[in-house]
Amino acid sequence: RLVTYIDEAGRRVTTESAYLTPDVLKRPNLKVAIFSQVTKIIFDTTGGKKKAVGVEFARKKNGPRYRVRVKKEVVVAAGAIHSPHILLLSGIGPKDELDKHNIPLVHELPGVGKHLQDHPVVNTRISVKPGHSIQYIAATKGLALFKMIGAFVKWGLTGGGPMTTNVTEVAAFIRSDDPKLFSKDKYDIKDVTSAPGAPDLELILVPIGFTAHGHGPVPSGELITMGAILLRPESKGAVTLKSADPFEAPIIDPHYLESPNDVAILVRGLKALIKIAKTEPFASNVNQNSNPLLDHDLGSLSDDDLEKEVRKRVETLYHPTSTCRMAPLEEEGVVNPDLKVYGLENVRVVDASIFPSIVAGHTAAPTIAIGEKAADIIKAALAAAV
Repeated sequence: RLVTYIDEAGRRVTTESAYLTPDVLKRPNLKVAIFSQVTKIIFDTTGGKKKAVGVEFARKKNGPRYRVRVKKEVVVAAGAIHSPHILLLSGIGPKDELDKHNIPLVHELPGVGKHLQDHPVVNTRISVKPGHSIQYIAATKGLALFKMIGAFVKWGLTGGGPMTTNVTEVAAFIRSDDPKLFSKDKYDIKDVTSAPGAPDLELILVPIGFTAHGHGPVPSGELITMGAILLRPESKGAVTLKSADPFEAPIIDPHYLESPNDVAILVRGLKALIKIAKTEPFASNVNQNSNPLLDHDLGSLSDDDLEKEVRKRVETLYHPTSTCRMAPLEEEGVVNPDLKVYGLENVRVVDASIFPSIVAGHTAAPTIAIGEKAADIIKAALAAAV
């Protein structure tokens, strides 16, 4: 398999199930507060210091606020959206942003919430011949519903079958400037890859047709989705505050496709998908269909029209990074190589927000690696302090 998060019993594996095992949860020094949200980190700023002394949290907006005291450190691990959100609510970030919401400044750190990067994806949908799709696992009526029930029963009895799909079952990593894949067009692609031979596009195939992240309309029948993913975007967005209310989600502006180079690479990604669909043995399994919700005629579009399709279809792959990036302070870095927040005594950030820039691949494994490395760094620091 290319990748899977399904274990031998046919169940989804997460960092929660892998790390918060029953034995771990029994530890007397671990308390997990569920259905709770951090409202801010509390700092002692007397004598010019900026030391975290507590964390405030609540279950609901108008509910009581609870506080826990800090014995050693605060580790912020809320992800690339909510880690900067928590820092901003705590008075850590750009002064002008905090002033807009009347949040007292604890420490000015201009990079908090900036440099947001994500993997934008542009999807296409194709009708295929029977046996090449598992569209029925999302069925709610008709014969497909019975097939879905059968698949669910098979999973319950054996832990196998289509219900164990990883959804993305096929992937390929390519370069948009590869002359073996792309003929001459109007684009002069800038090399934004991380190294010679490294990819800037990922192509994926999902044996289910979907739109709008699974919430939009699709035709009936057996469908697949093919997507082109931009791996090294130049465009950078930001996470900012909508208000000082911790229960109001922050503003997420990804600035997708702000760079013309990003658009050009995704156009080439669409061209690669079109080429694959017309190449054997794939082509023989395509069921030609003129339904406007499908993309069998995408190959007839000009480069300009493909650009319009890219802009119309672009959406997130849920890989946000770099909003509390590890970088020099003068480059709007937020954490140092030990993951400590600049200017604060005992606060670290440990999640995908610390990526200096987004990786040219999926973000789950690198984020888990960051957690493992952070554990080693923290243990070493505590041992040295004894």
